[in-house]
This record gives sequence, structure tokens and C-alpha cells, in this order.
Amino acid sequence: RLHAQRIGHGYNGALDSAVYRKCLAASIHFETCPHSSYYTGGVDPSIRHPILMLAEENVNFSINKDDPTVFDCTLDSEYEFLTRLGLNELHFIRALPQMDEENQLDIPQEPTFLAFYRSLGSCPPKTYRLFDRGDYYTLHGPNAESIAKCFLCTTSAIRYIGTDGHKIASIAISQARYESLLRYILIESKERIEIYKKSIKKKASNDWQLDLKASPGCLGPLEDIIYSTNTSIDSRGVCGIQWSNDFKIGIAFIDAIINEISFCEFEDNEYLSHLESLLVQISPKECLICVHDKQESTAKKLTTILDNNRILVTEVKKSSLSASNLESDLDKLLNKSDNKEITINAMLEQKWLSKEAIAGVLDYLNLLGDDSNYESFQFNEINLRQFVKLDATAVHSLDLFPNAVNDSMSNKTNRTLFQVLNNCRTLSGQRLLAQLIRQPLTDINKIEERLDIIEYFVKNYDIRQDLSEIYLKKVPDLSRIYKKLHSKRATLQDCYRIYLMTKILPNFENCLIRDESDECLAMKQNFSDKLRVICSELSKLSKALEGVIDEERIESNGEFWIKADYDDDLKELRKRLDRFEEEANAVYKAVDREITKEQKEDKSV
Repeated sequence: RLHAQRIGHGYNGALDSAVYRKCLAASIHFETCPHSSYYTGGVDPSIRHPILMLAEENVNFSINKDDPTVFDCTLDSEYEFLTRLGLNELHFIRALPQMDEENQLDIPQEPTFLAFYRSLGSCPPKTYRLFDRGDYYTLHGPNAESIAKCFLCTTSAIRYIGTDGHKIASIAISQARYESLLRYILIESKERIEIYKKSIKKKASNDWQLDLKASPGCLGPLEDIIYSTNTSIDSRGVCGIQWSNDFKIGIAFIDAIINEISFCEFEDNEYLSHLESLLVQISPKECLICVHDKQESTAKKLTTILDNNRILVTEVKKSSLSASNLESDLDKLLNKSDNKEITINAMLEQKWLSKEAIAGVLDYLNLLGDDSNYESFQFNEINLRQFVKLDATAVHSLDLFPNAVNDSMSNKTNRTLFQVLNNCRTLSGQRLLAQLIRQPLTDINKIEERLDIIEYFVKNYDIRQDLSEIYLKKVPDLSRIYKKLHSKRATLQDCYRIYLMTKILPNFENCLIRDESDECLAMKQNFSDKLRVICSELSKLSKALEGVIDEERIESNGEFWIKADYDDDLKELRKRLDRFEEEANAVYKAVDREITKEQKEDKSV
């Protein structure tokens, strides 16, 4: 049996069928250097290159550029070379050197862990269990096989732990791939995650505990990790549905991005077509239902609709739907500036199904457990008649949005309406565009108002270009920054982004009022007047941030610091840091002189 983890010049191993099969059996990684294999004569140019076989059989291999000082190879030149051989882009991406890190990670053979893993029983449907090993994560059993095939795109990453007859498939995921794995499971696949961790009190033991749970609609502490980079992926929150035997539906929806609680109660038909139309409009990522024996047939219809719309179904207990304290709970969460305290009871009067649905979602998201959520939510009733009704079949047939099949082509071809129209410069703009496509207006007055705004930008080319090419490009994801500020998780970098936004807002205002004669009433009411008020209110904030943030340091080396003269303690720390920096530079120069001197002596010899 071979015990190596990888084999250098792997194409040679592929040429020997006996060695090749042994390497495959032992899940050994193949290193290949395509260019140098020809330059050194390692592969005869007259035969088919063995790397093609490695790619076609989905073998775990990596592409290395060997010694660039000898052959002047780069990953770009290797890619061109492989393209001429017949490999496609997907093969190249899978084989990049950094993609192989998981195969170098060791999965320990721990009998106590195996006993714990088996004690967990079967994994719930659409759920992945991750085990935090400190520097990496492991998945086991069916979870490991699924991730290996669908995420890593190679089964050679699978290792087997345990004794003969009781072996368990396992894979390791490095920290570098952890964020991508979370996005794949929660956002792309719309499934759940459970992360287990060893007890801090007993580090040496195998005392594993459930550390956190996350789902597409309730990301929890994983939200900052998933949205740590600028990305257009969007999680729209959770809805809860309650229904009666006569097809009366109560629905609640909480949008975690804009902090809004919406509800609706209506009579539906046996096909639940009104409900499906509403689900298309609000586009939740997860739906909570409570199934009773008497409602099983309706539950099956509902589950089918949710599956067709790629909405994760989560069953909850009847006890979580208690609405006995709903009014007091909403009083804590809703923004008092709306002055809706008197109308909430009237809005929810006799709407018991909606009340239970709202209570269930509040309990599932545990909004009352975080003080930062208090007095931050808006409360609205959904009007079913204000939008054209669409179902999942219409969305798919009209190619409104990318689906699981054409997602991979979203950056190359404009196959859907969203992709054709999506020239948005901001993430908020992309969210709004998706919302407008899902919610076609029926009110003629609102349609005319929207067309007036479009006509204004069509006529004013210079204004449109300045907004699109200059100012909108500088707008950050304000919705998420607001959420981080409100929950006290914002960083100094977030504050700096807000500061930059306050600096460019007057440019928006000046741009829109450049030609008063052409400004339509809709533009004035929806943008110009509001911007004027906002700019006035934010001028003090801009001056305050300007006196705190050290812009020079940000521009010079990208570090976010508070100005030292803002506080006496900071001044003292700044002096100490400057002194340490001077000492470090002195040591660096001394070492540099010594190395230079030794190099000169070596050359003279």
C-alpha cells in the first residue's frame, strides 16, 4: 500500500497504469507541471498528454508552474497551454494549486469522536454538520460525500476513518475554503448548517457540543462571515404561514435587511395560487410551518409550492406560535417614530392566523433576545392587489431570474430579464431591481410616475452618465452598514464608508437639480427634495467624522485609525508607536547593510 499524500511529476504516475490505479486507491494527489513536462522531455509531444486523463476522470491533481526563473511560466501561460491541449476553464479552476489544501489536512482517527458522531443519529434532511477542528473543519458520512461531489467536485478528497466494517467517509475543509462552503450551503443550496465544537473547558477531551445553527433565513453569527466581501448575494429573511381547513391563510414576513415586519391574511383557493403569488413577490429564503394531522393534505400542497420556489421548509412546534404576548413584543420591536401604537391592535384585529405566524417568526429569529433590535422595525400590512400575480411557473417560463441551471453562466451571458437590466452600480440597486421585477405594478398612477422618472433620465444623458459612472460607484452597501451600526458590530472602516457617502451626497443633489426646467414633479418629490433634507441633516455627522478619522493613514497604507489628537491617551500611544517604528527601521537598515556586505564578499571570492 502507498502511504504518500502526493506524487510529484504526477503525469509520470498517470503513464504507468499500475502505479496510477494504486495512487487512485490511496487517494494520492497528483502534482503536474504542463509546460516543463514538454521542455524537459518528461512527456513525449507525439502522445496525448496524461493530464487530459487526470482531468477527464476528475482525479485530484494540481497545476504548478514549476521554476519560473528557468522556464518563465505563469498560471496564465499554463492556462493558455492547457487550453490548447483541450482542457476547459472548469478543469483549470479545480486544479489550481491552492485548491488542493484539503488533501494535505489530516483527519484524526479518534474512537471517542466516532462514538459521539454515531450517537447523533442520522442528519436531519437538508442539513450539514460541520466539526470545528481549530485550523480546519470536517464533515462526515453522507455530508462528506455530498460536499466532495458537489462543492469540491472530486471524490478523491474523501478519507475513511474508523475500523474495518465501520468506516465513515470524511473530508476536511480548510479555513480558506470555509467561507465559500458556508455560501454554497446557505445561499446557493439553501440548506441548514450545524457547527459542533469541542468544549473550551475540556480542550484535551472529545467533549463535542453544538456551537451554532444557521439557515438561509436566519444566518445568525455567520452573517458577517458570509457578507464579509462585496457581493450581490442577498438573504431576504423568513416567513411564517398558518392556515385553516377552509383555506384561510395567515402569513408573516420579516426582512432582516431593512428591518421590516409584514403580514397578510386572506381567503385562498384549494390550489393556494394567491399564496404562491405572494411568495414570489416577497421572495423569502425560508418558511416556517406547523403541520397538524388534520391539515396534512394542505401541508403537502404548501410544501410543493415552497419547493418549486426554492424556499427552505422548517417545521416548528405549536408552542412557538403562541400570540398571547404579541402586542407587548411588537411594542418593544417597532420604531416609535411611526406612531402606530394605536393602530397595531386594529390592524391585527380578528387576524388570529397572522398573529400566530408573526409570533412564530419572532420566536424563531429570537429578535427579542437582542436589545439592538428594539425600536428598529417597521410594521406593514401587505396589499395583495397592488402587484401583478406571478407564480413559479411564470417566473421560470419568462426567464426573469437566473436559476440553479444557468447561475454559472450569469457573468457571461444575459439569459434572463434580471441579467439584461442589471446595470446597477450598487448592491441596493440590485436588490431594488429584483424587487421591481417580482412586483409588477397595477396602479396606473404609480406606473406613470415611474415612467416619468425614466423619461427624465433618458432625456438628460449627462446627468445619467455622471450618476452612473461617477457617483453611484462610490456608494457602499448602506443597508448592511446600517444593520451593523444598529447592532453595534460596525468597524471604523464602516464609519469611514459612511463618511465618504456624506461627502458625495451633495454631488447627487447638485447633479439632479442641474437643469431645473427639465426636472419633473416625480423626480422632485422622490429624489431632489429628500436629498436636500438628508444632506442638511448629515452635514454635522460629516464634520464630526472628519475630526475623528485619520484620512492620511488610510490613503497612505490602507490602515483605519482614529486621529491621535482626538484623545490624550491616543497621543501617548501614537508617540510610543512612532518610537517603536523608528527602532524597527533602524534594525532593518542595519540588517540590510550586513546582508549587502556579505553578498559583496561572496562575489569577490
